[in-house]
Amino acid sequence: MVADLIFPAFFTPYVAMVFYPIAGLAGLIAEVVVYRLVLIEERLSRVLWLALAVNAVSSLLGVVLAGVLPSGLIANQNEGLIAGPLFGRFAIASWFVLFLLSVATEYPMLLLLTRRRPLAKPFLAVCLANIASYLVLAASFIVLSSRGR
Repeated sequence: MVADLIFPAFFTPYVAMVFYPIAGLAGLIAEVVVYRLVLIEERLSRVLWLALAVNAVSSLLGVVLAGVLPSGLIANQNEGLIAGPLFGRFAIASWFVLFLLSVATEYPMLLLLTRRRPLAKPFLAVCLANIASYLVLAASFIVLSSRGR
């Protein structure tokens, strides 16, 4: 299904979540689990709220950034926009670029949201949570998109 859709390359992780919402949910659950394991002294409700809040902000910034990065699409006189020769490379790079953006956004957001009651290991929590969620999301995307072939 995703192969028939034309979208800018750096939107690949977001397209994965739209077409495979269970993968997006699994990625978010992975983040919450990791946050809970790293921030064991925190209440689950606080961990859940923090994970949702920082992910909402980083997702919004990610969509904005994905919209201004090279699309990998080229104009074709007969077919309109099509995937160009760099599309695949950009699509793969998008996972790494958006991972770095997530860490760079979520860490300061976590510090801001917890400034009155700081967390013990916020940077470690953000890094491990994003590694877990991106691995789950990428693996789900690969498995689910290969089923349609």
